[in-house]
Amino acid sequence: MKTTRLKLSVSHKPALLIKLLLLLQVTGFQSHAQDGEPFMNHFKLDNVSGNKISSISEDLENAMIFSGNTGIITFDSEEWQIYSVPNIPMAVASDSILPLIYVGGRGFYGYLLKTETGTYEYHPLSDQNEKTGDIYQIYQTSKHVIFYGDELIAMADRKELFNITRFRPDSVNIFSGILVFMDNPYVNILGKGIHELNVNGLAQIETRIDFSYSEILFGIEYGDSNALIGLDNNTTYWFNGNNFYEVELEDQDYLEESFLEDAAWLENNVFALSTILGGCMIVDVVTGKTVNILNYQTGLPDDEIYAIGKDNNHGLWLSHQYGLTRVDVRLPIQSYENYPGLEGNLTAVAILDSIIYVSTNEGIFYLEEKKDYLEEEIVVRVKTPPPPPPVKPEPEIKETAEEEQLNARDLRKAKRDARKAARNQQEDEPAEEETQASQTEEKKTASETAEGEQADKEEPAEKEKPRGLKSLFQRKSQRIKETVAEEEVSQTPASRTRYIKQKIYSLQSISHEFTRLGDFEEKAKDLIPVGDRILISTNEGLYELVDKELRIIRHGWYVEGIFPTRDPQRIYVVTDETAYQLVLEDGEWRTTRDFSYVGEEIYSVCEERDSTIWLGCDNRSYRIRPLNNAFTDIESFDFHENYYDPVTMRNIRDTIFFFLSSGIYYNENDSIFKTEYLDENTPSRIHLSTCAIAWVQTGDRWISFRNQENYNEDIDRYLNLFENISDLFLDPDGNVWVVSENSFLHKINHDKVNNYKPGFELYLKSVFNDEKNYLLDQLNFDYYDRSLVFNLSAPFYLKDNSTSYQVFAEGMSDGWSDWDQSGELGFPVLPMGKYTLHVRARNVLGQVTRVQSYPIVIKPPWWLSLPFLIAAGILLIAFVIGIIRWRVKKLKRDKAILEEKVKQRTAEIQRQKDEISEQKKEIMDSIHYAQRIQKAVLPSDLKVEQELPEHFILYLPRDIVSGDFYWMYTIDSRIIFAAADCTGHGVPGAFMSMLGVSFLNEIVSKTKRLNAARMLDDLRTSVKETLSQSEEGESKDGMDIALCIFDREKMTLQYAGAYNPLYLIRNGELTEYKADRMPIGIHGGEESEFKNHNIKVQPGDCIYIFSDGIQDQIGGPKGKKFLSKSLKLLICEVHNQPMPKQKEILYQNLQQWMKGFQQVDDIILMGMRV
Repeated sequence: MKTTRLKLSVSHKPALLIKLLLLLQVTGFQSHAQDGEPFMNHFKLDNVSGNKISSISEDLENAMIFSGNTGIITFDSEEWQIYSVPNIPMAVASDSILPLIYVGGRGFYGYLLKTETGTYEYHPLSDQNEKTGDIYQIYQTSKHVIFYGDELIAMADRKELFNITRFRPDSVNIFSGILVFMDNPYVNILGKGIHELNVNGLAQIETRIDFSYSEILFGIEYGDSNALIGLDNNTTYWFNGNNFYEVELEDQDYLEESFLEDAAWLENNVFALSTILGGCMIVDVVTGKTVNILNYQTGLPDDEIYAIGKDNNHGLWLSHQYGLTRVDVRLPIQSYENYPGLEGNLTAVAILDSIIYVSTNEGIFYLEEKKDYLEEEIVVRVKTPPPPPPVKPEPEIKETAEEEQLNARDLRKAKRDARKAARNQQEDEPAEEETQASQTEEKKTASETAEGEQADKEEPAEKEKPRGLKSLFQRKSQRIKETVAEEEVSQTPASRTRYIKQKIYSLQSISHEFTRLGDFEEKAKDLIPVGDRILISTNEGLYELVDKELRIIRHGWYVEGIFPTRDPQRIYVVTDETAYQLVLEDGEWRTTRDFSYVGEEIYSVCEERDSTIWLGCDNRSYRIRPLNNAFTDIESFDFHENYYDPVTMRNIRDTIFFFLSSGIYYNENDSIFKTEYLDENTPSRIHLSTCAIAWVQTGDRWISFRNQENYNEDIDRYLNLFENISDLFLDPDGNVWVVSENSFLHKINHDKVNNYKPGFELYLKSVFNDEKNYLLDQLNFDYYDRSLVFNLSAPFYLKDNSTSYQVFAEGMSDGWSDWDQSGELGFPVLPMGKYTLHVRARNVLGQVTRVQSYPIVIKPPWWLSLPFLIAAGILLIAFVIGIIRWRVKKLKRDKAILEEKVKQRTAEIQRQKDEISEQKKEIMDSIHYAQRIQKAVLPSDLKVEQELPEHFILYLPRDIVSGDFYWMYTIDSRIIFAAADCTGHGVPGAFMSMLGVSFLNEIVSKTKRLNAARMLDDLRTSVKETLSQSEEGESKDGMDIALCIFDREKMTLQYAGAYNPLYLIRNGELTEYKADRMPIGIHGGEESEFKNHNIKVQPGDCIYIFSDGIQDQIGGPKGKKFLSKSLKLLICEVHNQPMPKQKEILYQNLQQWMKGFQQVDDIILMGMRV
């Protein structure tokens, strides 16, 4: 579609001519189809009320800097702070290298310097008596900081800020804009054009287009050789240092209606253009296409933008009457709730055939394209030029030129006044009230009739008040633009006024709207896509949606839930009375099964591949298996809770999961097991999506249970951005739709989640206590200042107060603290000494910063200072010397007496020593003989080698004889072997081990049908009878044991254990078979039979049984226990080695671990390979 524009032209005539002819043929901006709007965060300035933000920047620590009516405001996503300056600030800019914030405003300019305590202090650069005017722009080059205003340009040397070169306009030619390009500043002078600015003065440059009578609103460098320039006539240009080239924007019409104000570069070719009346346009300046229009209709609180800025994460900041808005165009989340047409509170969302359907408590809506433009007719009054003045002598010509320049200044002033008037008009309009534009009607004079047309009346347009979720679709406000150029030149005929009727099209910034589905006005609770249709649950019945047509399936049902199956022709419906199975036949749903015979309230239904049906009730689930084409095999599974807890189920990868408020369970081998996903001490929520996905929120962590392969797990971390989620939907493209707070609808884009990698850093903001702030560069504190608060800052603006912090005080604590959302780390009393404070932060997306470390020194008190200690030491030494001398004299007297007594006692001691040595030798001989007996009852190496060719036995008694023993017995093809740990060690343990071997031999000889668990039961009985253990409080002697029966023909292994587990490694994966928590002997708790584990083994499987001696062994660099975790890792590392090699490696590792420590217990470890 062709667009024709007539540009404003200005000629250097005695009379200023303004000719305006506007012919617009509307070309709608780029329709965003169903891509939604960018994610926005809104910040109210309640803490800093009364502030109108006029400029935005960001400091080196990623804190946002704003200029407000009451001062300079800083915001680090958690805390607002205000710093005073001499007058109202109008411009702010952060230095790119130093911790400086340059400030300009009404009658002043200077800078804020961050002090060593972390706060900002203002330092003036302008003289007190200097005529400064308003400084409202600040630019930086590599050498200078430039403060710009209409009456002054101050260029300060960045190395010496007080070395300032000042430029002032003459009485005729005022400044009309500034830009920096290729590190060179350029200033536009009214009536003269573009000049290069340097410390030596101004040098005019020739350009292809004359901007002498235009104001440069902004100049932003782009790439290496261009800058984007914005003018007050709502046009944009490329500037390459010599010439200007107009940028052709697709939605130039919208920009001209909205009044261009400022801009910010976002990324690549994308810029954001802020306006006075139309919000913000995000455009691709290379293609000219509109990416987004952000205004009141698309979620921005107000259309008038006071200031625009960008943070280091490419977040776009916009200030307006209601505070601040941050727009993140990179975030893979789009919002849809601002499309008009929705009524009521949102309940669910679904996608079918690429159409978005949304249900509310007032009906069902779908999103469709809407092309609707409002045509407005306005009247523009234009002055016609007077006849040219007569030729005059030279002095009069000079005077006319001066008048021409004066009129140029008047034009410049008129443009500024017009822009201010547009602002005032916008502020005076109530934000949420209906307004009507006044009609413009002018009477024509006879001369006007000859030159122009009769002015039409302008039709009033309504502005619809937003209600709840229903955004404004056609926010029509009639705007009357007048361009008035008046000049009063003496001795010249009066100018004539003519009227031109022109049509302005108010471009519609919303290309789609939600349309109600028929006359359906009930509350729809769920939207469930099933095949080519959507099923809808309501309190009045069950509906289906086919080709945008609603049909009633069952009227009168109070539908609690709809549960699809793998077959799109079959579903389950749960009502307040029971559950039903429905089958689609010939386009009609037929009820084929009624589950009312269960006799309980049903909350959910789930189906397995073999058509087994699960029903979820209160604390109970029923499994109904098909038997002879009838579902008659019913089995119940109970969840023992002290309160009613509805059971909801999902079939996740052919495993039935049960979701209760008390936990998440799953079914395996006809048994119900509880998962560890939920922490009882952490608040948790379970979101069961209509698309057979379950999301679990525990604290700030999300976990998804799903069947879909196209789901990107990184989506889970974005769910923390939303509060009070009521529905989650996964569409066929892998995108997740989120309904939150009953009002908001967002889409998380599957394809973009991995590309969003924002910067996130942690800073130490301040250190303080009740009395003062402390220096940040040297954290050395006096003893009396050891009560401290460390204030941390990790700016991240996607969600308020969502950053958590963790601290590890090395030298004072053993590890990291729990995550805490408070950035103030308080230490009531720090003991004297040296510490290192390690801190890190985690944002709402789960991103963790690098660890920052800060050395801290708490100085000792005066009585522990070095001079005091030296003086005290001298006095102490003198005192000690006196005492020593007195003691020496006394000792000499006592020595003689002691020597005689020593001689007598020595003889007696020698006699006793000889007697004890003889007794020890007899005892040791007995113990060594007992060792030979114990070895004799243990299985011989030859026997073990014959029965288990691939094995090893690591047997390490702590003393000469051992309380641990191993045992083996062979019957036919079965090998029975065990590893046991008797109570005690040394001689007492050896006695128990002898009893254990004897009992085991007796049991196996009497038992016809071998069973590992029964053998342990019999062994326990024998021990208790032999040791006379009958009541609690008796001797607790006994043993812990792991017993196995290996059938070589059947390749099976029975295992039973009393405290001692069994490890099996197959294909590199370790499986632990836990033992019963009962000993062989008397037990304080309820005594029960031991559990028998039947294990099907395969060639190459490695089996390990052992006592607790190796796990309890103290050692390592910190003197801690070896623990089962280390044993598992070590066995997994060596299991592929031959068994003798495994024994050698295990022994060497154990010896290395014990280095410097004594063996604490007997050790037995048996390993075999099948």
